[in-house]
Amino acid sequence: MSGSPSAAPSPPPPSLRRTLVKSAAQFSIGTFVAQGAALLRGLLAAHVLGPSVYGIWLGLRLFVDYGTVLDLGVVAGMFRNVPLLRGRGDHRAADEVRHTVFAFVLAMGLLGAIVLSATAAWWPRAGERQVLIGTGAVIAINLLRSYFVSQLRASHRFGDVSLSAIIGGAVAVATIPLIYVAGLVGFVWGMFAQGLAEVLYVMARSGLPRPRLRWRVLAPQLAFGVPATLLGFLTALFLSIDRTVILQKLDAERLGWYGIAVLAGNILFTLSAAPSAVLSPRLAERLGATGRPRDVAPLLTRALGPMSAGFAVFVGMMAIALPATVKILLPKYLPGVDAARIAVLAAYWQLVATAAGTCLIVLNRQILNIVMLASAAAVSYGAARLLMHFQPTLLSVAIGTGFGVFLYATTMLLAALTAFDLSARERLRQLLVVVAPIAFVAVSVLVVDRVVRLWAPRETVRYAVAAEAAFLAVTSPWWWRALRAVLTTPRAP
Repeated sequence: MSGSPSAAPSPPPPSLRRTLVKSAAQFSIGTFVAQGAALLRGLLAAHVLGPSVYGIWLGLRLFVDYGTVLDLGVVAGMFRNVPLLRGRGDHRAADEVRHTVFAFVLAMGLLGAIVLSATAAWWPRAGERQVLIGTGAVIAINLLRSYFVSQLRASHRFGDVSLSAIIGGAVAVATIPLIYVAGLVGFVWGMFAQGLAEVLYVMARSGLPRPRLRWRVLAPQLAFGVPATLLGFLTALFLSIDRTVILQKLDAERLGWYGIAVLAGNILFTLSAAPSAVLSPRLAERLGATGRPRDVAPLLTRALGPMSAGFAVFVGMMAIALPATVKILLPKYLPGVDAARIAVLAAYWQLVATAAGTCLIVLNRQILNIVMLASAAAVSYGAARLLMHFQPTLLSVAIGTGFGVFLYATTMLLAALTAFDLSARERLRQLLVVVAPIAFVAVSVLVVDRVVRLWAPRETVRYAVAAEAAFLAVTSPWWWRALRAVLTTPRAP
C-alpha cells in the first residue's frame, strides 16, 4: 500500500469552560452597553421627573414586569425544545416550533396592548392614562423582542444578540430628549422605540417567520410553558416585593428614592442572565444528545466558579461607586443610597439563581423551581414586613428582600446539583464556590469603606477613586480568576 502524507493535526478544541465563559463575555458586551444606555436614560428620567413622579412610574412599571407572562411560557418552551430537536437532528420540527410560537406571541402582544389601552379609559388619574397606553405598546414589543432574542440564543448567535442590544442602547440614548419634552410619557415611548429598533434589526438578520398557528405544535410548548408562565409570574412577583412593600408601608416619594436600587438592580439582573443565556441551549443540546443529566453537569460546574468570582467583584465595585455617583447625578435621591448598596450586593445571588434555574428548566423540573421560588417570595415578603415593623426604613426592605434572594439562590443551586446526581461532597464544594467570592467581597467593601471614610467623605470623588483602587487590590485574586478563564490558552484534552 502506497504511503500518503499524514494529515496535519487538527488544532485542539477549546476547553469547555473557556468556550462557555467567552460566549458569555461576548453576549455580555452588548448587554453591558445596552444596560449602560438604559442606566443613563433612567438616571436622566429620575433627575427630570423627581422622586415623586419617578416613584409613580416604578409603581406603573409593574404592568411591564407582569406583562412578560402573556406569552404563557411558549417562548421558554421554544428555547428549550428547539435545541433539543436540533440535538436529535429534527430540524424541520424545530422550524415548525419557531413559526407557531411567533404567531402566538404576536397575537398575545396585541391582546396585551389592547387590554391596557382599554384600561386607560377608566383609569382614575387622567395624567397617567397616556402612560398606560404607551406601557401597553412596550409590553407588546417586549414580547416580540423576547421571541427573536430567544431564537438567536437557541442558535448560539450571540454576536447578533449583542449587536441588537447595542443598537437598542443607541436608540435609548437618542430618545432621551423625549423625557425633557414630554416627561413620563416621553420616557415610556422611548422604551418602545428601543424595543422596536432591536426587533427590526433581528428581523433583518434572521428573517420574518411565517406565522402558522398549529395546535399540535403549540400544545407541547404550552404544556412546558404553563408551568414556565407561573414561574415567570412568581419571578416578577419576587423581584417586585421591595417595591410592593414600600408602596404598602411608605409613599411614592420614598419609592422614588429607592429607584436608584431598582436602576442598579435591573442592570445587574440583566447581566446575571448572560451566563445562563449561553448555558441553556448547550445544556439542552447535550441532554438531547445523551439523555443523561449527569453528563450535563460539567457545563454548569466548570463555568460557575470564574463567573461567580467576576460578578462578585463587579457588584462590589458598583456598591462602592454608588454614594459619589448619586451625589453628583441625583442628589435628591441620596436618602436611598444605603438601601441601594445592600440591594446591589444581594443582586449577586441572581447570577447563581438564574444559572441553577436554567438547569432545572432544561431538566423539566419546573414544579420544583416553582415551589422554591414561591417559598422564597413568601420568606422575602415576610422578612421585609417584619423588619419594617421594627424599623420602617428603606434599609429594612433591602435587607429583608436580600435575604430572600440569598435563600432562593442557595436552595436552587443545591436542587440543580442534586438533579445532576452529584455527590454530597461535590454539592458542598460547589456551594462554597459561589459563597466564598461574595462573602469576601462584602467584607472587603465594609473594611475599605470604613478605612477610606477616615480620609474622605463617601459622597466625594476622592472617596470613590481611593476606595475602588483599594478594593480592586484586595480582591485581585477573584477578578484575576475570572479574567484568566477568558484569556487562558486552550489545551488539548
